[in-house]
Amino acid sequence: IKLADADKMPNIVREIRQMIVTHPKVDRRQHRLIWFSEIGDHSLDIFLSCYARPSDFFPAQQDVLLSISKIVRENGASFASSLERENISPRQGETVPFPSNEADAAAPPATLHPEVAASVKS
Repeated sequence: IKLADADKMPNIVREIRQMIVTHPKVDRRQHRLIWFSEIGDHSLDIFLSCYARPSDFFPAQQDVLLSISKIVRENGASFASSLERENISPRQGETVPFPSNEADAAAPPATLHPEVAASVKS
């Protein structure tokens, strides 16, 4: 999950946990662990571990992953990507993506004052 979505993590983890606990293809006799596990350099990480019967593994895995994606989206959060880092401005609380290619790198960052941005271009 993106760093900017930290305030949404409690609800996201709670909803994923509820989905796993009630999922019909997840083996209720085995552990079902879901925890907000780490604040990484560019992401908020969730640890998830559960089991399904061998015959249900791939259908269960697909359904669980799609359900997690839906939960994240419905909570207004986004998945972090190794291709896109974010910079959180402590002064304004805005999130600005780091450039992911040369064309983006040539453009001035969105948070610069217009006079400063003009000087960066020249």
